[in-house]
Amino acid sequence: MPAGVAGKIWEYAARGGRVLVVPESLLGDEYNRHQPYLERLGIAVRATTYPRPGSVAAMAQGYDQSFSQAVDFTETAFKLKPAEAAFSGSTGELEGRGARQSIEAGGAAETLFRFADGGPAMLRVVLGEGAVYYAACSFEGRSYARLLDALFEETGVTRTVRVRAVEGADKWKIEARFARLGDRKLLYVVNYNPAAARLSVQAPAGFFGVLHDLRERREFKGGEIALPARQTGIYEMF
Repeated sequence: MPAGVAGKIWEYAARGGRVLVVPESLLGDEYNRHQPYLERLGIAVRATTYPRPGSVAAMAQGYDQSFSQAVDFTETAFKLKPAEAAFSGSTGELEGRGARQSIEAGGAAETLFRFADGGPAMLRVVLGEGAVYYAACSFEGRSYARLLDALFEETGVTRTVRVRAVEGADKWKIEARFARLGDRKLLYVVNYNPAAARLSVQAPAGFFGVLHDLRERREFKGGEIALPARQTGIYEMF
C-alpha cells in the first residue's frame, strides 16, 4: 500500500471512522518493501504462521464466466477467548482459521480477544475520535459475520435490507448488496453454493411488497426468493 493511502486511512479513523485490519495488511508499500505503517498503532508483528493447503476442488464457472476454485486447508479452527474490553455487541464464540500472527502492542491498545495461550488475537486502538481494530489472525466465515455485526452495532451502522436463509436452512456463502439508484431500490444476491438456496429478504414494514427479478423477468411476493446454485439474482424492489 502506498504511504499516502495508509496515511489517509489513519486520518479517516482519527476523524471518527472505524477500521478493521486483518493479516497481512499494512506491512509494506506497493513495491513490497517493508514499511512501518503499524507503528502508528504501536503494534509490531513478531512472527506469522500460515496453514498448509490440503485438497483442491475442481474449477467452477459462475454466470459471469468467471472461475473459482475451493481449497481446503489441513489446519483446524482455533478458539478465541473474549477479554474484558470485548465488543459491547455480542459476537458469541469466535474461531480463527488461516494466517496467525504473534504481535506486541503498546499500552494504548485494548485487547478484545486472546488466543488460547493468552497472546492478543484482536486489539482496539483509539485514534482521535475513531478507532482501529487489529486482528492477529484470519477468522472462520461465520465468525467474520458475527464480528462485523458487532462492529456495526458498536459504531451505529444500520442496514435497511438484510438477506437471510429461510428458517431451518443452513445456507452460507451468500453475498447480497442493496443500493439506491434515484428512486429505484435495487438488490443483487449471489449464491456461491453448489446447491440452490431459499432466502428471505427482510426490510422494515412497507419498504417493499414485490421483488422483480430483472434477469428472469418474474416477480417474487412476500420477500422470499429461490436462487439456483452459483447464480446471481438482480432485483428491483417495489
